[in-house]
Amino acid sequence: MQVAVGAQMMRKHKAFMQKSRFVISPRTWYMRRWDLVTLILLLFTAVVTPVEVAFLETATWSVMFWINRSVDALFVIDIFLNFFVAIIDPEDGQLVFYHPTIIRTYLKGWFLIDVISVVPFDMVSMFFGSEEVGKLKILRILRLLRLMKLLRILRAGRIFQRLETQYQIDYAQLELWKFVLFALVTPPWLACGLGLAPDWAYAVHDLMYYTPVNSPRP
Repeated sequence: MQVAVGAQMMRKHKAFMQKSRFVISPRTWYMRRWDLVTLILLLFTAVVTPVEVAFLETATWSVMFWINRSVDALFVIDIFLNFFVAIIDPEDGQLVFYHPTIIRTYLKGWFLIDVISVVPFDMVSMFFGSEEVGKLKILRILRLLRLMKLLRILRAGRIFQRLETQYQIDYAQLELWKFVLFALVTPPWLACGLGLAPDWAYAVHDLMYYTPVNSPRP
């Protein structure tokens, strides 16, 4: 019985016998550092993006503009890397190195969400920056669409999943840290939500117009 089970597992994981030279193990030192950089970028996105959308106006070629473009570029690189990083089998936690399986799994799973999260809606809104066109609802809608960047936060789950295969994690402490991060991020998000409420009302109901600092137009 055990022999049959073992043979079945070997057939299932023929990836271990057909490793592609282009596939990267997430356990390498450089992928661990990349995951750390990605987590820092995700924290930046979670904190800065809601504040920027709710209270700041997009300024062309400003420092924040170039910071956003740099962050976008790093997330585009991460999308590219996801086609070449070994994935974890959800059934037994083993790494799968079979390249066609990696590509197919990513395209059917997180690829579309990752692509949407890197669309630079703030750059699109710059083309509608004139005073006349700025009155249109489309400008407010594009401003709200910039919140799509928050979809990047979903990557954290995949990163933590990879880390779980490399380290012995105390899940009690992990849940505690998740709660701490949730408690730190939630108040700014609520404040930014209140700041965006007038813009949302204007875009949907065409009742009011507020400036980027939420002061009514005279």
